[in-house]
Parts: sequence; structure tokens; C-alpha cells
Amino acid sequence: RADDDFGIAEAKVHFRRGDAAAQSRPLPLPGTTQARQSLRTAPLLDLTAHPWAGLEVELWVGVTDAKGQEGRTPPTRVTLPRRVFEHPVAERIASLRRDLAADPANRLEVAPALREIAEAPDAFNHDMVVFMGLHVAISRLIYGTPPEWGQVVDLLWNLALRVEDGDL
Repeated sequence: RADDDFGIAEAKVHFRRGDAAAQSRPLPLPGTTQARQSLRTAPLLDLTAHPWAGLEVELWVGVTDAKGQEGRTPPTRVTLPRRVFEHPVAERIASLRRDLAADPANRLEVAPALREIAEAPDAFNHDMVVFMGLHVAISRLIYGTPPEWGQVVDLLWNLALRVEDGDL
């Protein structure tokens, strides 16, 4: 709920973990695109694919009025909801992804765990895309640079989805 004499122009949810930079996602505003003086809404924002899903974050909502003034809610600590994978390999990959997203220093523990998964292709139906993706992730974690480690987080999400849902 928000009220403003100049009208509400924009609303965003902001969240951060520890010292990491805050991330933001826009919240959809109901009604017309003109500024609203009063807003009552319960928007649905799906963050289950976010690398921090399943991890605790500090979260707040920020609102900007038509004059450019900003207001925000007090921050609160929440655990972002995460997708639950039914396939044990998909769940393991997603768990390793959370470990890597929580702290990139975990890459030296994540890489051997990914190698264990890759060495048992029966567990993911010998899917060559998953097999190759695991090896790319392992190589980037061992030999890559910090920006590449961030790309591995995205790659692991896609591999978990592939194992869970196939090539839908």
C-alpha cells in the first residue's frame, strides 16, 4: 500500500546479501500508466530462478513519486523462495548453484561435485547437453575468471532445468 500527493510513478523491490550490491526488480503497477495517488496491490514477483533463491536476503520496497522523490519500507530479512526439483540430479545441481551464488570461493568445492555428477551419466539419462554443460562449468570454475564464475551460476540453472524438464 502506498499513498503520495504527487502520484506514484514507480515501485521496485530491492534485495541484497551481505556486502553485495543491492539488486532491484520492478513491481508491476495496476491501472493506467499515469501516476496514481493511492496504490493498493499485491504483485507476484517470481524470483525462483534468481541465483539467491533459497538464500536469506535483506529486502525492501522502494517507491518513486511523479516528482522524483523516493520512499522505502524498512528492510526485512527473508529467504527468497526457491524452486524444488523432483529429479535428484537437478536438485543437486541447483544446490551446488546456491553454494556458488552464496560465495564464489565455494567454486573449489563445487567443481569436484559437478565432476561426480558428470561421471554418472546414467543419472541424467546420458543427455549430452547436460554432460557437456557440466564439463564447461567445471573448466570455468577451475581455470576461469570471476566473471566466468558468475556465468556458471546461470549455466547450472539451465542444466538443472534441462535435467528436470528435458528439452521442453
